[in-house]
Amino acid sequence: MTTDLFRAVSQKELNDIMETGIFRTIPESLVAKQFGHNLDEVIRLAHFFSGTVAIVRIRVPQSILNDLDLTPVDQPILKSGTVTAYEGGQLIEKWRILK
Repeated sequence: MTTDLFRAVSQKELNDIMETGIFRTIPESLVAKQFGHNLDEVIRLAHFFSGTVAIVRIRVPQSILNDLDLTPVDQPILKSGTVTAYEGGQLIEKWRILK
């Protein structure tokens, strides 16, 4: 079983994803990646970030999703929930699976 998650990205992050095929932290960014469950909600949130150039969708195995941080973020917009993965324990090792 899988779940689709969505992330608004800058040109720099999009280029990095296209080059490496994975999500990873880059300089000037958080050491985490946050995703929303609902495409329309993430599009609405992206309007608050002037550098957004794309919304990226990933399909996450439920077994991985259960290991990530489901603490709500930006609740007024991301009403369907959020997922945060941190560099180190939850991020780099697992994103290779999420290409």
